[in-house]
Amino acid sequence: MFISYALSIFKGPIYGFIAYIFIYFNPPFPEYNWWAMYVPTLNWSFITAGIWVLSAIIHHDQLSSHKFGTVYWVFIFTILSKIIAETVGVDLLAAREECYKLFVYCIAIILIIKTLAKKDQLRSIILIVVVMTVFLVITTYTQGKFIHGRLENVGPSDAFEANELGILLASILPFTLPYILKGKKYEKVICILMIPLILNVFAFTLSRSALVSLIGSFLVVALLSRNIKVLKSIIVVAIVGAPLLLYLADPSWFERVSSLWKTDTSSEQGVNVLSSGRWETWIESYRMLQDYPFGAGPGGYRALSRFYISDLTYHPEAEYGVRAAHNSYLLVLVEQGFLGFGIFLIICFSIISKLLKSASRIKQLGMAGSFDDLQITGIHISFFCTLVGGFFNSRLYYEFFWWQVALAIVAASFAMNMQNTEGDKVDSQRE
Repeated sequence: MFISYALSIFKGPIYGFIAYIFIYFNPPFPEYNWWAMYVPTLNWSFITAGIWVLSAIIHHDQLSSHKFGTVYWVFIFTILSKIIAETVGVDLLAAREECYKLFVYCIAIILIIKTLAKKDQLRSIILIVVVMTVFLVITTYTQGKFIHGRLENVGPSDAFEANELGILLASILPFTLPYILKGKKYEKVICILMIPLILNVFAFTLSRSALVSLIGSFLVVALLSRNIKVLKSIIVVAIVGAPLLLYLADPSWFERVSSLWKTDTSSEQGVNVLSSGRWETWIESYRMLQDYPFGAGPGGYRALSRFYISDLTYHPEAEYGVRAAHNSYLLVLVEQGFLGFGIFLIICFSIISKLLKSASRIKQLGMAGSFDDLQITGIHISFFCTLVGGFFNSRLYYEFFWWQVALAIVAASFAMNMQNTEGDKVDSQRE
């Protein structure tokens, strides 16, 4: 971490990004890491971001010229959230905290876009994200707690619960696609070693929503893609990955997953059982939309849940029970209102459109099935994984989602500016 700080100041902002990734996956908390006892108790994420910004200023000549495009909508969404929070927000303290997060994510998006000025940097950063998940694996075996048979209290600060961690890991797995199929030897070795470790922790979460998200994202991208080579690649990865996951899973995982098709969904009660109570929560949340059409402000859903939701989660230290939305789209509707929901959809569809146009551009250049093509596909699947997971979990204030937005913008920019296949020819000669 400290080495990355020094390299960031003297070499360039890419090292600041690496340090930021390290802090995200391996936070310096004593309950996580023994070495954290020997460093000051500070806001290391804020410090790392500050060093990253300073490096970008010092080495401004290394910054990219990518167009922001979708980022403007992210800022509009954040500004709207702040306006709602300060005017009609029902929990001002929580709203300000969540708005601060969104503002930080906006800055992170800009830094990522400006930092990744070269294709090789994007290639290296995504591989580093995959490698950094090894810290989650280590923490699982050293600090992991199994509650009701599920892995809990492990993961980054915004993915500390089983379903959240499962969706995070499911979103990272597609990143390995280009490295496995078209990567250099060392990249293939790294990903081949990492995939079983990631799948093992993924299985420990017993997350049905994460599994549905992973399978659903592969299917959606496969349907959207008209590239036969990419489809074949997806099929090959699925054929290899599925048996590996089944081998690593334990009986409790099979029992939980089997409820997806064993539960009788012909009645509303059956649907509610399958969704672990979410369906009833979503139905009751409809009244929030009626009462707060312009939004209740960030953090508003939890604050209002005790007045609208019958099945609350009680905590001994809390004055009253609360209930999470367990749905990103419902959360946006309630907290940012219909206008905010429309802006959020614009952000999502803008990214999907950019990735589809990039894939089409690469195909036109005769590079179908190349590393660049598979990289776009991997990012696309990863993004859809979070979007599908958003139907079962609230991922609006989830930092990795906004990283995906930034990485997609960068990858799309590189793809749309390609002129020939020279870059891939060089890569093939190195392999």
